[in-house]
Amino acid sequence: MPNKNKPFANNRPPEGSFNKKNEHQDGARKGNNDDNRKVVGYKRENYDYSPNPYAGFQCKGNLGLLFTRRYYDGINKQVLNKDAINVETPTDKGIKRDTTNHQAIYYRSRNNNIILQAKKFVATAEMPHSTIIELTTTYPGLLTGTGILHGTGHEGEAKLGLMFDHTTGLPYLPGSSVKGLLRSLFPMGDIKLAEKYKDDAAKKRKVNNIAEAEKLERKADALLLRAANKRTFIVKTIENNCITEELVDDLELSIFNGIEYIIDDKTKEKKQVNVTKRDIFFDAFPIKASKHGLLGIDFITPHTKGEFSNPTPIQFMRIEPDVTFRFEFRFEDSKKNGKTICNKNDKKKLFQEILTTIGIGAKTNVGYGQLIDSSNTRDGR
Repeated sequence: MPNKNKPFANNRPPEGSFNKKNEHQDGARKGNNDDNRKVVGYKRENYDYSPNPYAGFQCKGNLGLLFTRRYYDGINKQVLNKDAINVETPTDKGIKRDTTNHQAIYYRSRNNNIILQAKKFVATAEMPHSTIIELTTTYPGLLTGTGILHGTGHEGEAKLGLMFDHTTGLPYLPGSSVKGLLRSLFPMGDIKLAEKYKDDAAKKRKVNNIAEAEKLERKADALLLRAANKRTFIVKTIENNCITEELVDDLELSIFNGIEYIIDDKTKEKKQVNVTKRDIFFDAFPIKASKHGLLGIDFITPHTKGEFSNPTPIQFMRIEPDVTFRFEFRFEDSKKNGKTICNKNDKKKLFQEILTTIGIGAKTNVGYGQLIDSSNTRDGR
């Protein structure tokens, strides 16, 4: 609940406002409770400014709040009604034609405001006793691939979603996404899918659907080949005397499932033992912005009806190139039957190689999300 003595003490940033000269002034509010709270500079229901009511817009606060809840604060009928552009209005002196694109002006002011505020971000503190890898984005930047979408269809708004941390307001990469990406370079998922394709192919052969069966078998063979290549990649990257291609599956279970296989001395059977200390994947946060800042505007032009068929550019907000991210982990040595097959330093080396090889986030196939070594990796242990 808001503090009645401090109306906006609950971390909601004040709204921007304009004075009579159409210059921005802070959205100060008078009054000490919700009933008599007043806005200085303009009334909420009256936004009829001309020609550019949003040029001086400024609203400070949590970036996530600005991108989501505050993004549409102050919207008016002129912005909602795109048909108001190029409308003839009769006046005492004749006919006046309004050619102002209020949508483009409104959303440009919101986007520029967020980009400006993002240049002054404060990096989060490091987790104690964590292993840290610092990697830097390259051109054209990074997309988180998830978050709240802006889907009104208005001209000029940032369409794609961006993931913001609820507390700090910073764009970030969730630990679950980092974990999922790293696991994608391990072979067990491919093997499991290949087995499913083979089972489906066997069923197709029973009903004499040979063509479909052969198609599924080819997919299964391709997956098994990819799994074999992943095993080789992992072993060559770690380069120790303990890990072999046969132990890669055990390593995957240890890292991502917290499972260690041991052999019972009496029954000689393998048993699964839950590991009390599991590897932890923390969220990745930006710690250093580029000379252009933390966030910027970009466009994609998908061709859904053939090549060069009048594509519609989609505007979105991205994390800029040359922004350094801090990836944090808490590692434990992975073991099989009590013997270490991969230690903490091996895991750091492997994960850094995976992140810099395939990238992270959305649209990595067109260059986004590619990372390079910041030459500043360290182990907090």
